[in-house]
Amino acid sequence: MTSEPDGGASRAGDIPAPAAWPAAASPGRTGGDALGLVVGTVPATPLQFSVGLAAGQYAQLDDVVVTHRELPGQPGVQISGVVTNVEAMHEGARFSSDVFLIEQGALPAEVCEVAEVSVTRVEPEVYVPPLPGSPVTRAVGGQRDSALFVMLDELNKYAPREGDSPIKQILLDVAERGRSRGVILIGAQQTASEVERRILSNCAIRVAGRLDAAEAERPEYGYLPPAQRQRATLAKPGTMFIAQPDIPVPLAVDFPFPAWATRPSEKGKWAGQDTGPARPADPFAAIPGADDDPPPF
Repeated sequence: MTSEPDGGASRAGDIPAPAAWPAAASPGRTGGDALGLVVGTVPATPLQFSVGLAAGQYAQLDDVVVTHRELPGQPGVQISGVVTNVEAMHEGARFSSDVFLIEQGALPAEVCEVAEVSVTRVEPEVYVPPLPGSPVTRAVGGQRDSALFVMLDELNKYAPREGDSPIKQILLDVAERGRSRGVILIGAQQTASEVERRILSNCAIRVAGRLDAAEAERPEYGYLPPAQRQRATLAKPGTMFIAQPDIPVPLAVDFPFPAWATRPSEKGKWAGQDTGPARPADPFAAIPGADDDPPPF
């Protein structure tokens, strides 16, 4: 009895071509080219899974793929990810020297290719692993665009400067290599000094609001001139400092106070009719001109 190496997948010779897949499992619903099936010999998790490539198919690093999982009593989940590694191996071989016997036909074996996928988006946000045998396709069009958009609040918890997290390595890969593939990573946190340095160094656009005096002195805010660092410690809510490549000096912008209630304590009583001010003839008349808006630097 032969043993199968750890981390293997179904043999490529045993995976039928995509055209031979049954209609119920056809990957056409996800829109792109059929690649293969989620393997069952490597555990699939909500954040990572492996794909056994079908006959005649290939995958390369940074390919964007999509799979789908049906759930009882609720809409199905679309799971998108980026290929982070691809391995080709002989299944049935135990030693490196077996390759010569296999080529001579003296030892039966099959060539198998397995792609590792890091999940970048789950829609809707029900974090379940894809099931073994689920069809996997290349993402195209809007599916690819949605898969290449990652937004995280409290980024310092998911990519801490010290220590680790379940998805820290995925975020590092997205920050360092995702730009060339059009991946957009948006992170928000209270203290940028607690975020992994390699992620911050790959940020193209940086936005800072009001800062604590000690936090403002951190090197992570070196993109702010000294005057703006001091101003950030006194900034009012809604004032933000934006640094981006097209303008060499960070800009200060003010977000207007919302015209609607943002918390229950601000809610007014409905009088049964709109008693607000009349709409002006010129809606732009209330906007101050350039003379009333001095530059912030």
